[in-house]
Amino acid sequence: MKLKRFFSALFIIISFSCGYAQDSSTNTSVTLNNSSKTFGLEITTYMGDMQTFQRGDMVYFYLSHSSDAYLLLIYQDAANNLLQVFPSKTFPKTYYKAADYTLFPDGSVPFRFEISAPFGEETIWLFACNKQFPQLEGKDQRNGLRILEAKNMDLIVQKLQTFVKREKLQFGHARTSITTIEKTNEIN
Repeated sequence: MKLKRFFSALFIIISFSCGYAQDSSTNTSVTLNNSSKTFGLEITTYMGDMQTFQRGDMVYFYLSHSSDAYLLLIYQDAANNLLQVFPSKTFPKTYYKAADYTLFPDGSVPFRFEISAPFGEETIWLFACNKQFPQLEGKDQRNGLRILEAKNMDLIVQKLQTFVKREKLQFGHARTSITTIEKTNEIN
């Protein structure tokens, strides 16, 4: 099984480096104020969409956006805890130049997505706007990321959409989901 995962990851990495991208039903773009897909947002894991990862697995994401934008990345775990990955103290940058399939995290900082409990369906949200997003209420953690006070993504999306409508801005979002499980004892 480990060999199969290695070759799947290798194929995806090679595919992305050659400019190939898969369309995913879990990646969606929402636009407001006639922005008409201005940002071309996509997010996927290094193994593709809708993958299953076990305790201890390291997960990397590919982020893509066709226009320069202010970005916001939020990780929603299986217990619906919301972790603002960037901007944060660990990743303070807010404005990003257009990029196709940038690996995140890229190794430039000592941060990794390592699978741990709680297990279940988890979602990674990527938001883009042509103005910096307002500060979301939360508590900074020792690792430099921020645990958000909001108890569900609907509240976050509503706050962002209110900001965008009030300021008459362009806005978009994409998301991908993964399933996380306890480590299994497979015999190869």
